[in-house]
Amino acid sequence: MRCYIKNYPRPQFVRTDWENLNGTWDFGFDDENCGEREKWYEAFPGTMKITVPFTYETKMSGIQDEFRHDNIWYRRKVYVDGSKLERKRYIIHFEGSDFVTKLWVNGQYAGSHRG
Repeated sequence: MRCYIKNYPRPQFVRTDWENLNGTWDFGFDDENCGEREKWYEAFPGTMKITVPFTYETKMSGIQDEFRHDNIWYRRKVYVDGSKLERKRYIIHFEGSDFVTKLWVNGQYAGSHRG
């Protein structure tokens, strides 16, 4: 039987093995759109911290910058049980990502989403 799990993002589609990635992330504005060219996914120069799930415009994010920034970067270390990698596929779900999202894992491009 499926049941409510505190902070679970989609209660109608409960998974028993999941991790909430809300919390503190490294953060940086990429107003020059140079992050990919400069390989920020290998050596992240961002010096700010942001509290997810809040957007950088809000006070709760810890940044409260209401100016438009077309390119932004987030970074966070996530530790995965190696034995689970052998048996399962991992899904990362970004809620509220707008508009193009690209993901690198350990410096390797993992995929993207538009829309």
